[in-house]
Amino acid sequence: MLNSKEDNTIPNRISKLMLWVLFVLFIISIGRTIAIIHSINQRIDDDANEAVKLEEKNEALKKQLEDVDTEFYLEKQIRDKLGYSKEGEVVLILPPDEVLLQLVPKSPEKEDVSIEPNWQKWAKLFGID
Repeated sequence: MLNSKEDNTIPNRISKLMLWVLFVLFIISIGRTIAIIHSINQRIDDDANEAVKLEEKNEALKKQLEDVDTEFYLEKQIRDKLGYSKEGEVVLILPPDEVLLQLVPKSPEKEDVSIEPNWQKWAKLFGID
């Protein structure tokens, strides 16, 4: 058996302390490495989700491009934006809704609004009271 005096010598204490310090530094290093790996995995997941969203947006834009490339779309845009028409057609350009509402004549009389349900009005009309 070893003497307790030999274990308590200064070189043994220093070597034990150095081993503990190295062990703690090793644990801290492992913890940091795990944290870095976790953050990298999180960024990979975020980038993968963004890639899926961008692919969906790309597909939607491709479909929209296919729709825009048609003759029907071109003709519709020419008619709507430029006011062109085919031979024999008449283009009617109306003013904005606000102007149309101002042009509508206002009736001075208000309709008599009854609070009877419709089925009672029909019954009165046909004399079923």
